[in-house]
Amino acid sequence: MVQALDERTAKRAARTDARVHRRRRQILDAATEVMSRSGFHATAMQAVAERAGISVGLIYQYFGNKDDLLLAVIVDILEDFRDQVPAAIDAAGDDPIERFTATSVVTRTGEHPIDLLVLATGFDAISGSMLRLNPKGRGGLSLKDRWTDRFHNYIGLSLAGFPNLFMIHGPGSPGVFYNMPLGAERQINWIADFVQFMREQRVGAAEPRPDCEAAWGAEVSAIADATLFPRTDSWWTGANIPGKPRQFSAYLGGTLYYERLADASAKDYEEFVFEPALRAEGAEAP
Repeated sequence: MVQALDERTAKRAARTDARVHRRRRQILDAATEVMSRSGFHATAMQAVAERAGISVGLIYQYFGNKDDLLLAVIVDILEDFRDQVPAAIDAAGDDPIERFTATSVVTRTGEHPIDLLVLATGFDAISGSMLRLNPKGRGGLSLKDRWTDRFHNYIGLSLAGFPNLFMIHGPGSPGVFYNMPLGAERQINWIADFVQFMREQRVGAAEPRPDCEAAWGAEVSAIADATLFPRTDSWWTGANIPGKPRQFSAYLGGTLYYERLADASAKDYEEFVFEPALRAEGAEAP
């Protein structure tokens, strides 16, 4: 008797789940179509209800509000893309892109109409440009060897063992979490002021102290660990580059970063080790 009741309950639950799934699918399809015409912000619940052939009130039985519905549409589209991408990659094979038109991609084998082009090239973000240069520091140590385990740096602009090497938007700086052109300008101005300080002090070489470098890395990680960024498998953490250290290296302190640069200047760059400038014998001091 109990077993029969359990079976009937299970069947009833299965029918209910199937009905809910069909209704949600009906609403999602309608919302997707309306949103493709009207755009995200202009999508009205009444328009979705009319397209689905149901009442607005019925929509709210399956989705709490408009934002819930639109989020579900986005997730549904992303899942659809996720399922299509492997097959698309396999189908592309060795058929390189030759050119683009306003509505298509032209490859060696023909023209392929598109609605949207996503340039996901697997770029080596934040550290890639410096690693391609691969400068060498003291003792002939290459940057690739220095950054084997993590992206050591101080205030995102310099690193121990590489005197007079400065980076723009490097690891340890805000990067895209601040206005990029303005951020680059502010970092360049800081570097220019630092170089001027070195000239005034007749300093020939400067590099950050290793302990300051380690402290900065700990600060960058501590701020990042308060977010979900370090937990993602994405270009943020280097997951798209085989062998790249898994580290979230952007400074998430916002404008605090530039306050830290100002503090370093105000303290006459005490976090750096300086070496006096060497002049050829007989050369006059500037």
